[in-house]
Amino acid sequence: MGDIALEASPGVGGAPAGPPVRFFVTGFGTFPGVPANPTEVLVNALGEKGHAAQRLEECSVLRVSAKVVRDHVAGLKARVLSTYGASASPAPPQNGEKALVVVVHFGVDVCATSFKIESRAFNEAHFRLPDVDGFQPQHAPIDEEEVGNDEEKGRGEEEGPEAFGGKAKDLAACLRTDLPCDRVVAGLRAKGHNVVVSLDAGRYVCNYTYYWSLRALQEAREAREGCRVFSVFVHVPSFHAIGAEDQTRFVADLFDQLAEGARAVACPAAKA
Repeated sequence: MGDIALEASPGVGGAPAGPPVRFFVTGFGTFPGVPANPTEVLVNALGEKGHAAQRLEECSVLRVSAKVVRDHVAGLKARVLSTYGASASPAPPQNGEKALVVVVHFGVDVCATSFKIESRAFNEAHFRLPDVDGFQPQHAPIDEEEVGNDEEKGRGEEEGPEAFGGKAKDLAACLRTDLPCDRVVAGLRAKGHNVVVSLDAGRYVCNYTYYWSLRALQEAREAREGCRVFSVFVHVPSFHAIGAEDQTRFVADLFDQLAEGARAVACPAAKA
């Protein structure tokens, strides 16, 4: 499999099209039923060449563990804010604009035949299999602080009447990415990729990761840290469904589209 090149997207005259975008990336290792995880291969390939450092701040392959996820997201939030928050003083970018940050989480959906850009995460952990530490919650809230807090709940279009009462309502709470998923998918389809917007990331460690990530960014905004940071979860199929070379090309194109989407949201006046 070739290395994944993350080149800066040019704007008019070859200049960057808006503020620089920096990426923090995670993938997963193996877990029961998945002896070879394509996200481990893809994420490791990101860091193999120096040219990727132009936009890539960090890439990590995580154990499929709820505890590892919580610890990593907490550390990731601290690292992002220490580098790009209001109290940080990094060297200013060449164009004088503050960098945007996009956190990209990759996970595998072994049943999928297409790529999926996940638009939201639910406050429910229902692990069909234990994680690698033996943890297996059943219909449990991911964030206990959200239980009973109606003001911070989001309700999806597909939830039925049961989402309005008791525990079901708590577990139906969801958080959504600020990135324009439809725009990202349209750009990727124009490049020939089989990709869709997904409304359901499951209830296993992928959804668990996404929920904690979105929650951490929500807390950063509430703290008014001055850092514009986005999070998105992307499910990839197995290499049997879509080969390694095509997935490598997808990842490179994905980062271009995510950068454009982040700029469109953060700098709406600059949208084409």
